[in-house]
Amino acid sequence: MEKYSYITLLSDDSYIYGVILLQESLKRVQSQYPLKVLVTSNVTIPIIEILKQLNLEYEIIEPIQYNHILEYNKKINPALAQTWSLCLSKLNIFKMTEMDKWIFLDADIMIMKNIDHLFKCPHLTSALDGEYFNIWPGWDHFNSGVLVIEPNEEEYNSLINFIINDALNE
Repeated sequence: MEKYSYITLLSDDSYIYGVILLQESLKRVQSQYPLKVLVTSNVTIPIIEILKQLNLEYEIIEPIQYNHILEYNKKINPALAQTWSLCLSKLNIFKMTEMDKWIFLDADIMIMKNIDHLFKCPHLTSALDGEYFNIWPGWDHFNSGVLVIEPNEEEYNSLINFIINDALNE
């Protein structure tokens, strides 16, 4: 039997409310799969205690953050640069081979109906970005807020190598 789970990222204390909403919305739609929370090392102990009280499985991870990406984001949108500064930490999912497939959900998502069928989708199936929020003309509307991932450590290494050596060097 294949092993599936939902997963989200808690990159700072302020996202705990979204994690709680995400967990509750998965329960309300009667998902048959659990939610795991990736917690960056800067999340405080009181917030981790809340995860424990909610019986949420979590794993503390080191954040993935690169200054050249942060500086680039500051040029594009200074107001959101810090908010996005830890979003690359979700790439840790590619190393998490204890599951056959993960569905990554941003912590600001509320599930309105059961989405368990997404586990049948192929690797790297993603959500389309909302056209109303597309602030970058020509962007292909890719959104990593909902993403199907089949973990593979080689793919993780390849992505990190790209970020370090090639991203923004076009």
